[in-house]
Amino acid sequence: MELLENNINLNSIRLNFNKIYELKFKDYGLYKKFFILLNSNELDILNYIELIYIAYKINCLEDISFKQFLSYIQKFSFIQIVNIYFNLYGIKEGNSFRKAFKVENIVKRVKIPKFQFEDVEDYFTYYCLILNISEETFWKVDLSFLLSISENKSRFDAYVNKMKSQVIEEKR
Repeated sequence: MELLENNINLNSIRLNFNKIYELKFKDYGLYKKFFILLNSNELDILNYIELIYIAYKINCLEDISFKQFLSYIQKFSFIQIVNIYFNLYGIKEGNSFRKAFKVENIVKRVKIPKFQFEDVEDYFTYYCLILNISEETFWKVDLSFLLSISENKSRFDAYVNKMKSQVIEEKR
């Protein structure tokens, strides 16, 4: 508990898929819980704390139980906990790049099936093989950074597809 008692900065914790993948072999139960929580549409403050705890464990800062971690993090305010969570897992907001490519009223001609990412392999397939993000970027950058660039790419691709559709419509 020494590091926790020394008020380590939880905002300095970083996640990338390389570290998450290593967790699969160190603690498979925690690895599976990570993806269940990450895919949840309804997270509460306790889920935020659980995800922060998993990030803490992934970074091997200290081998503590969730109960010990919970007693430590109780001294943080609700706002501080939410900020730590979004530093780790949130897509950066206020992105002018993304806003520039906002496409209104996209006509959906092809329905993409809903799916959930269950493990690192699913994320790898999506980011590297479908979105063409480099493997080096996938494995090494912070998770929040990766989520932000994928959102930027998705917005840009939607914009390009919309412009192509308009050109085709004008030629008719």
